[in-house]
Amino acid sequence: MSLLETNFDAVKELKAVPDGSEVKLRILRCDTNEEGQVIRTNKNGDPYFIPRFEIADNPYAKEFNYYMPVQSSKLDEKTNNDLGIRLQRFYRCFGIKATGAVGVDLEKDLPGKVGWAILSIEEDDYDGGQRNRVKRWILPKA
Repeated sequence: MSLLETNFDAVKELKAVPDGSEVKLRILRCDTNEEGQVIRTNKNGDPYFIPRFEIADNPYAKEFNYYMPVQSSKLDEKTNNDLGIRLQRFYRCFGIKATGAVGVDLEKDLPGKVGWAILSIEEDDYDGGQRNRVKRWILPKA
């Protein structure tokens, strides 16, 4: 028989940071589906990926993710342009080249990247508490 000794006195509940907080984010990984795919398709067949973040320098902040739809030949020109702008802002925030043709390995190139964002709060259906969402990416000065 093995005995596991644990002291829970120092354990703190993970929480969302307050609405409107300006925080430094670190990308942990891109979430995958059951088949291990990073780029997935939603119920309409449109592609997306989901980066997962931690708030740097705050060990008690909850991790959270971000739904990032991407361009597709199935989508109209306006929608593809809007999605391109959204992805470009995300890349710029995290110091990834965002001009011309860009190829990014989501599994290798994103983890560890840091950038700044302003967060909001939403209800977390998973655990009944609250979680953060990105309200706006803070882009580096050009």
